[in-house]
Amino acid sequence: MEDVRFIWLFDDDNLPLPDAFEKLQFAYSYFGNDSNVALVSLRPGRAPYHQAALNGQNVDIRPGTFMDFKFSEWLMERTKHLAKRLHIWDSPSATATDWDFRTPLCRISIAPYGGLLFHKSWLAEIGLPMKELYLYSDDHLFSWQMQNKGGRLFLCSESRLEELEPSWPGRRSRIPVLMQPEFDECKIYCLVRNRVYLESQMAQPKWRYAASMFWFFVTVTAEALLFGAGLKTIIRRIRLVYAAIHAAHHDSFETDSAGRPILPSSIAGND
Repeated sequence: MEDVRFIWLFDDDNLPLPDAFEKLQFAYSYFGNDSNVALVSLRPGRAPYHQAALNGQNVDIRPGTFMDFKFSEWLMERTKHLAKRLHIWDSPSATATDWDFRTPLCRISIAPYGGLLFHKSWLAEIGLPMKELYLYSDDHLFSWQMQNKGGRLFLCSESRLEELEPSWPGRRSRIPVLMQPEFDECKIYCLVRNRVYLESQMAQPKWRYAASMFWFFVTVTAEALLFGAGLKTIIRRIRLVYAAIHAAHHDSFETDSAGRPILPSSIAGND
């Protein structure tokens, strides 16, 4: 490690395009080779980062949202969707196949591991990623700690990665992801627990957070009922999500001998 200055991380389903690293090197030189700067390559399939590349919008854990859910935004999206179906409102929008990004470098607050380039001194500054955050949000917490310690994180949209496999929450269904019976409950539990733990590390207006949580449960349950999820599945998943929230607020990260998270007995023993 003594000869290593930088670390470039990938998930196991990432493939960098041939000039991806060269583009990062060029961007890093633009910042004067400042070790406080970290860069991340673009994965166009990730909607928040795609939007950041298009319009310079920061990617962050937004105050007052629960699982990135905000009722007013949900209501606006559903209203637009209905208006489009009725042909009374329409607007052009950039598609996920657009490569004409207008923001080559965009300041962001959180980033995935895939394509993250940083100086090795950050490992001494903030330590290794939190291993208890199995599967989800450990990358966001790690990158957020960088900028919380004075680092600057930028999305480099000219450096791109190909996704070899779609992320499982990205599979399309009208039933909300958390209510889809085919998805692994351990993954759902970790997704919610780790995200809520991450959100709890940030300054949150508690009443807005609680309101977003309430409306999240209302809308997710209503959509699951509307689009055909079984009542038994819905009740079980609500209990699972509640258990994950409780675990997050009590720093409960129990694992088995293989390092796999242990579901609460009230869930694991109830089929």
